Amino acid sequence: MIGGFQFQPAEIMKVSALLALARYLSYEKRDLNKIKDIAIAFCIVFVPFLLIAQQPDLGTALVFLAIILPILYWAGLPSFYVFFVIAPFLVMAASFNFYTFFVAMIFISVILFFLKRGLFVSLVTIILNIGVGIVTPILWNQLRGYQKHRILTFLGLEIDPQGLSYQVIQSKVAIGSGGFLGKGLLNGTQTQLRFLPAQHTDFVFSVIGEELGFIGSFLVLGLFLFLLLRGIYIASVVKNRFLSFLVIGAVAIIGFHIIVNIGMTVGMMPVTGLPLPFLSYGGSFLITSMILIGIVIHASIRRFKY
Repeated sequence: MIGGFQFQPAEIMKVSALLALARYLSYEKRDLNKIKDIAIAFCIVFVPFLLIAQQPDLGTALVFLAIILPILYWAGLPSFYVFFVIAPFLVMAASFNFYTFFVAMIFISVILFFLKRGLFVSLVTIILNIGVGIVTPILWNQLRGYQKHRILTFLGLEIDPQGLSYQVIQSKVAIGSGGFLGKGLLNGTQTQLRFLPAQHTDFVFSVIGEELGFIGSFLVLGLFLFLLLRGIYIASVVKNRFLSFLVIGAVAIIGFHIIVNIGMTVGMMPVTGLPLPFLSYGGSFLITSMILIGIVIHASIRRFKY
């Protein structure tokens, strides 16, 4: 807070990390076949990820990880490296049971065989993923209680109707009760009677689902889809590499927020506290969203200029 004005430094960091990453990758001398160049790109987003995760704000921190892979793939990252990045997440999910971990490692070995990356590279990849499998349970024990609870609730392994699960339960009731046409503006029982917490921030989509129904929800999703597809199209036609990477990063940030926010309102994603772009209450993220859209519009205007 500065003089009564509140803002979240993490929101400013999203744009800053995107600018830094896009500038780094836009240099023509960058070779994404070199581990060094890829590692530096990861460091650009991994440093703010660690700092924000320590607040703790795991939801916002994950946004930084959502930026890196789409931009690297857009910059020409080979398929092997995409697999190299995704594989640890598969191992993390399977590391709490010996048999699932064993199956995951067999699957990774088969993929490496078909990718034909050589014995040394394959062994290093397997060893690193085994290390991830060993470290993950240790890191799990370092999480705070509410973070464990959210993940377990998301996986359906822990139900607490009076605790953190209450939000998701009431959200699903609100969306389901909206039906096809909804109950009408300001006529939602779950929202107007305050059964639904955080209805103006994290669970604003639940309000749309209850009061505007399937039609309203479909319209909102359609507008978001148009926004994301238009951004990808602009990134594909703009001739300036720096602007192209910026647009893809902007699409990745907005898209990640949309997927996670709407996913958590219907119980398909953990409750992370990420707002819905342009609809959730909150000044800092609204400013960030407008900056990102401004980047996309600027790139569209200059799409035929180098």
